[in-house]
Amino acid sequence: LAMSPDGKHLAVGFKEGAMGVSAPVWIVEFESLTVVSELEDCEEYVASLKYSPDGKYLAVGSWDQKAYLYEVSGDSYKLQYVLTGNSSSVEHVMFSADSQVLMTHSKDTQVLFWETSTGARIAKAWMMRDVEWAQWTGTLGWSVMGIWDPEYDQTDVNAVCQSVSGQAVVLGDDYGKVKLMRYPAA
Repeated sequence: LAMSPDGKHLAVGFKEGAMGVSAPVWIVEFESLTVVSELEDCEEYVASLKYSPDGKYLAVGSWDQKAYLYEVSGDSYKLQYVLTGNSSSVEHVMFSADSQVLMTHSKDTQVLFWETSTGARIAKAWMMRDVEWAQWTGTLGWSVMGIWDPEYDQTDVNAVCQSVSGQAVVLGDDYGKVKLMRYPAA
């Protein structure tokens, strides 16, 4: 699930569509709970959804190893770019605070960066070291290195979310635990 910054839309991702065909994303008008749009581009399970802070984009991470970037205009959602290059299922997507960069994390711990205006991949990850992120929701990165217990493997942390104040981060793991830590958790 992802809520648009203006609170108007709720994006809902699915595991699979009718009769096993594609995995849809429904855009629901929050007040009435009416489906205003159905996005049917993902070939597999929708694992992550995120609106950009400026509300201009919706990013969708899928198990088909792609991220889909939609331009949002009112109730209209237009597919702008299909971002390919992840070597495994895309588990997490997140935007920079200025909405200009999208980060993807894949199941095999690959982290990739993309320009939202062009869909171009940013090949030099070191260029992203000083980027301010809107809200940290990925399992990988310098600011969340401390969430990884020594006995965890690369798939044991399932969900991460930075608090609105930016001072804490919470995670959920494969062992049914929810952990609250300071942010950054380095």
